[in-house]
Amino acid sequence: MKLSTLLLSSAALVVAGSAYAADLPAKKGAPAAKATGCPAFGSGYFQIPGGDTCIKFSGRVRVDNNFAQTSDTRKHDIGGTVNLAVEAVNNTEIGAVKSYLDSGLAGSVGYAYIQAAGMTMGKAASATSMANFGVGYGLGSDVTAQQLTYGGSAGALSFSVGLEDSVLTGSIASRPDVVAAISTTAGAMKVSAAAVSSETRASDTAAGAASNGYAYVGNVSANVGTVGVAVHGAYAVGASQYALGTRLSGGAENTAGTLSQAQSVGLQLSAAMGTGTAYLYAGAASSTSGANAKSNTTQYAVSYKQSVAKGLFIQPELVSATTDSAVTNTAYLRIQRDF
Repeated sequence: MKLSTLLLSSAALVVAGSAYAADLPAKKGAPAAKATGCPAFGSGYFQIPGGDTCIKFSGRVRVDNNFAQTSDTRKHDIGGTVNLAVEAVNNTEIGAVKSYLDSGLAGSVGYAYIQAAGMTMGKAASATSMANFGVGYGLGSDVTAQQLTYGGSAGALSFSVGLEDSVLTGSIASRPDVVAAISTTAGAMKVSAAAVSSETRASDTAAGAASNGYAYVGNVSANVGTVGVAVHGAYAVGASQYALGTRLSGGAENTAGTLSQAQSVGLQLSAAMGTGTAYLYAGAASSTSGANAKSNTTQYAVSYKQSVAKGLFIQPELVSATTDSAVTNTAYLRIQRDF
């Protein structure tokens, strides 16, 4: 067979094979798996394809424009904050296991905890944090704590008991705080209470004589139609963070075995108005250190939270705070986007 004949025959076979392959049905790749919802865990969760873990992303961007005046001193400031929260939950042989992370700018962590079988383990809001006032700068006793807490419910009754190391404490202690809380609902009313046993040392930075302090926190709230009311109170001995939201500096909590005393009260009224909500707030806080140094603060605020679009609102707020040494009046304009 001549070489030219062989080449022509081979080319013909290649062309025929290509034509036959073109007539065959094309094979399509498998469609990409789609994320599905997780209604068992609530709205906003979606399931990761190929697994059983459900994820939820949320967060907020907040801008505060404020102008403050204290006597003859005036100060203007614009500040912004960002929070991103990620929740992951899945069903296991011990029930649902959830992890939660709330992080801000520069890697600051608000909350980071795991929940499973009734336990909360990690950095989360203290069981004493129950003053959920609508104003942004009201006095309160909210505390974030590293904790190991067990909670449950029976009908309208909820409870929790556990060990907490207050992030705000900043002192040496040989044991964590013991915190027990209970809450119940009756119609439109909710009543919450908590008790704390805390160790307080004579120095916040070095080992010293230790004494046992304590705190009691209570909150009552009710909503009737479009009107709401909330009353909060706290009293602490040697554990000011549970009444003031911050701890007295140095050894002021425990001076030669004499423990500090601190108390706070707050009252808020709210009313739905159109597409927004108006708030009125009044609060007072005081403390007496072991060295008998006294401090008093009163605060009044009026605010209106207006929805502009889904997840976007503006909130002007006027706050007047009076301490033993000064009166400060501040006007805020908060713009926040929740997602």
